Amino acid sequence: MSKKIVFILIFITYSIFAQEKIYISTLGNDKNSGSLQSPLKSLEAALLLSKKTKNKPTEIHVSEGNYYLEKPLEIDATFSRSKINRLKIIGCESKKTVFFGGKKIIPTKNSRSGYIILNSEDNVKYLSGNPVLLSVNGRSRNISRYPSVDFLTTQEVQYENGKFKIKIPQELNIILKVYNEEQIRNIFFTFFIKWTNVIRYVYEHDFQNATVSFIGNNFPDYYKIEPNKTIFYANNIEKELKEGEWFYKDLKKIIYKPFPSEVSDKTNFTIAETEAIMSIVGTPNNKVENIEFENLEFNNFGSGISKEGYYPYQAGAKINAQINVNFAENLKFKNIKLKNISNTGFWIREGCSDIQIRDSDFQNLGGGAIKIGIPDLSQDNEVTNNITVFNNMISKGGQIYPDASAVIIFDSFSNKISNNDISDFSYTAISVGWTWGYGRSKATNNLISFNKIHNIGKGLLDDLGGIYTLGISTGTIINNNVIYDVKARNYGGWGIYTDEGSSNIVIQNNLVYNCSDSGYHHHYGRNVYIENNIFAYNILSEIEATKLENHQSLTFRNNLIVHENENFFGKNWQNIIKQEYNNIYYSNNIDKFYKNLNNKISKSQYINPHLEKIDFYYILKNREIYQDGKLKEIDFSNVGIHR
Repeated sequence: MSKKIVFILIFITYSIFAQEKIYISTLGNDKNSGSLQSPLKSLEAALLLSKKTKNKPTEIHVSEGNYYLEKPLEIDATFSRSKINRLKIIGCESKKTVFFGGKKIIPTKNSRSGYIILNSEDNVKYLSGNPVLLSVNGRSRNISRYPSVDFLTTQEVQYENGKFKIKIPQELNIILKVYNEEQIRNIFFTFFIKWTNVIRYVYEHDFQNATVSFIGNNFPDYYKIEPNKTIFYANNIEKELKEGEWFYKDLKKIIYKPFPSEVSDKTNFTIAETEAIMSIVGTPNNKVENIEFENLEFNNFGSGISKEGYYPYQAGAKINAQINVNFAENLKFKNIKLKNISNTGFWIREGCSDIQIRDSDFQNLGGGAIKIGIPDLSQDNEVTNNITVFNNMISKGGQIYPDASAVIIFDSFSNKISNNDISDFSYTAISVGWTWGYGRSKATNNLISFNKIHNIGKGLLDDLGGIYTLGISTGTIINNNVIYDVKARNYGGWGIYTDEGSSNIVIQNNLVYNCSDSGYHHHYGRNVYIENNIFAYNILSEIEATKLENHQSLTFRNNLIVHENENFFGKNWQNIIKQEYNNIYYSNNIDKFYKNLNNKISKSQYINPHLEKIDFYYILKNREIYQDGKLKEIDFSNVGIHR
């Protein structure tokens, strides 16, 4: 064995044994040493202690149990490490290590009604006149709303003196009559408007005229509230609560109806008081580097809707996040659980690179899960890049802000969004790019692959997609995704949607089915290559386009298009300038389709693929379809999460 190899082995062995370990326990004390026998109590204290071991690899081990984070963690460049001497914060792998954003509340029970009452007299700090989030045993509980499961529609709408007023149905008018002035101003309405939503607290209720007025009409015409818009209101104090629901009698008292299993002294009632989990912030010349987080759960952080309400903005672009990262490199978040939060999970903002978010779970999110970059143009040397979002389960988002995308890439390049399972969002699942039209864009060379995307839109908003792109996106590839069950309210429930200016994108080997409009929609752009995809059983049509331009927009080749009837093509598909060849069509009404085209397409392109559904995807039982090279076989078994 050479001396060099011996030296390397000695160095590795020394590094392993030289590793520092700091321990945290629910039974610890921040005055302790941080050893296994004398653990600390808080993560904040452990992070401060880790600064003394920067010349060695350091692990902070957080034992199982429930911890309470009373203020956001702040990590700056003074915590940075070298690649050899990384800092790792690790929770218990076999059992839960959970950080809550508020302390346990002691409830009282009304023996006659069976309701649980949370009073400010006992919990002054937590019920201080601001809207809150409530969780019970780590699970989010919903504020009562009207209607409970359906929606109302606006009737007459008037704008005057900085307010707007809506006419309401008589059934709602009668309900609101019993509210006093304080209670009426603790009600907020959510209005669903095209691809976004407006949230406003009630200013005044006029029973005689059956109207409700709101402060704040300062939104553009395309977000204007008009008659027949979908609405509901929250904090309905007059309904009989269902199990798991609650309301404010006033902002000092919460009334909650428990599930039978929650009527116990061991039940953990938590009201969020901590606005955010952590900020990791460096500077352009001094970045935060080489820190890892693993096996940690963060539960019940943020707050309810502020009294200012919510201003509409596409994709919830300006909603704040629980974990904010600025000017950082070489970070890893693995097996992180984010549950019951009021806004977005992660926001990887400016000047970041080589950050991984993987093997994690996001559930019950007020907004989306992950944002990458910023919705403004960054300086060239500060554009975030090389962010990996891999193997994550992302579900039940947009619970407070329905217009939030699950994952969005703003002005950012060379990111990978792969093998994620994304479901139960009211708006787009994955959004890429933030430039409308053909202007400057840094959203290039992004890879969107092997994602399972389903139950998107849910019939609440319009103009959305399973995967959505904006602007020039040179080098971006969208491949091997399975997208299904996308549903808009009135229009625009598409599987893959290349919106304004989308250009230089490759879309291949995807399966899209059961979307309320079409599987693929192209608004306008140039040089989009759509190859070897399956668009099947979408509702209105399979493929469509909107704007006609005087250049080639698309190349559409070697795709399989299957429809229940002859409506393969939606608006303008036949008129848009494109190259189109070697595609295969099939329908039960294929003869009618062929006749309508006046023999413009060869009959050899009409082949029954004998699609058979296995789990969430289709396979082609007709193997002959691959023989002439018009379609290559796609293996969808590797789509989604793998753990």
